[in-house]
Amino acid sequence: MRCSIGIDVGGTKTLGAVVCEDGRIIHQVRCATPASDRDGVVQTVVELAATLAAYAASESHEVVGVGVGTAGQVNFEAGTVVSGTPNIRDWMNVDLRSALEPIGFPVWVDNDVNVHLLAETRFGVAAGRQHVLMLALGTGVGGAAWEDGRLVRGDWGAACEFGHVCVDYRGPDCNCGSRGCLELYASGTGIARMMRERLAQTGGSTPSPTLDARAVLQQAQAGDPVAAAVVHDMLDALSMACVSLIHAFNPQMIVLGGGVMESGEWLLTGVRERVKTLGMSSLVRPVAIAAAQFGAEAGVVGAALQSFLYEQTLEE
Repeated sequence: MRCSIGIDVGGTKTLGAVVCEDGRIIHQVRCATPASDRDGVVQTVVELAATLAAYAASESHEVVGVGVGTAGQVNFEAGTVVSGTPNIRDWMNVDLRSALEPIGFPVWVDNDVNVHLLAETRFGVAAGRQHVLMLALGTGVGGAAWEDGRLVRGDWGAACEFGHVCVDYRGPDCNCGSRGCLELYASGTGIARMMRERLAQTGGSTPSPTLDARAVLQQAQAGDPVAAAVVHDMLDALSMACVSLIHAFNPQMIVLGGGVMESGEWLLTGVRERVKTLGMSSLVRPVAIAAAQFGAEAGVVGAALQSFLYEQTLEE
């Protein structure tokens, strides 16, 4: 059986899997992402790939390549992480391809949202569509775009930083150097920040040190007015960003994924209702807004798919 090794490098955990051409996971291994330094992370990734390759060989599977998905800006052509994520210490200028090539297979490295979108366009909610955007709402907000059957990467791979689309140019400063970015309102950290600020403004109870987006969303669903106001602002910002992206890309579908969207269909409904009242109707109304079909396994499936999608480039 032809298969690929997929590895999803996260801030706290790294997941690896042997994946078939039809997207089925036939074996997976999960381990903690070392918090020490990037060398420890690279070693973990290499050892995980070697372990999975050995498993595939023991089952007489043909491995066609190794694919990696990681947070951060990735130079796809070079196979390097150029600018990383604060969740992994010193995760920049990391040559993952060179580290993995001694295992003996072709290696592809891409951004984690890019590979998630690969999974969605091949086997998920966007299967068969040629013009798709994705927003992943997690600790931050990541983005990806699929145009005419190809990912949009820009000059060297850093295209589609949709989390840094400005939704309020008078808004708070963002760590990217701009102001009022979508990430400040629609990410998990942004939602928690807005809740703390509103509680301080209203003189309400002191928020718990462990307050997170999940708690805010649960409180909003339970009828808490402060949490409901926060979620209202979050949905407004997300919807405005979606309309701006629709105007720019003219997509068939926007896929919303990430941990924030796991709260339920009610968030998706809120975005759909807002978006249809905004922007140029000829562009906005035809666009489907859908929840990502793949959950926690999206990263490894999408990472592994790179081997099947790009193996023909090795022959060119």
